[in-house]
Amino acid sequence: MKQYTNNLHVVQAMQFEYSDTGIEQLKGFLGEELIQYGKDRQPYAMGWAEIGAVEHNHNLAPPAKYIATEGDYVVKDINGEFFTCKLDFFNEYYSEIIQKDK
Repeated sequence: MKQYTNNLHVVQAMQFEYSDTGIEQLKGFLGEELIQYGKDRQPYAMGWAEIGAVEHNHNLAPPAKYIATEGDYVVKDINGEFFTCKLDFFNEYYSEIIQKDK
């Protein structure tokens, strides 16, 4: 996963894309915190994903904490918690850390 900084903390993040590859990347990034995802059948509908905290030993699915739509960034903060961030806000406050080859 790519790393980004907001000049205070380094976080991991990915931009949500509703495609086979994008969903597989999202599953790998979020693990059990990906509650569900989908896309309406209308031609211009955007894909969405529900992200929430997993409560173990709980029979019911936990409610979503965040809803990501296509183009949003899903961010893992320094505490290991996930949240969503709209593209314009993310681009304004975060910058990618470019790893230089040694």
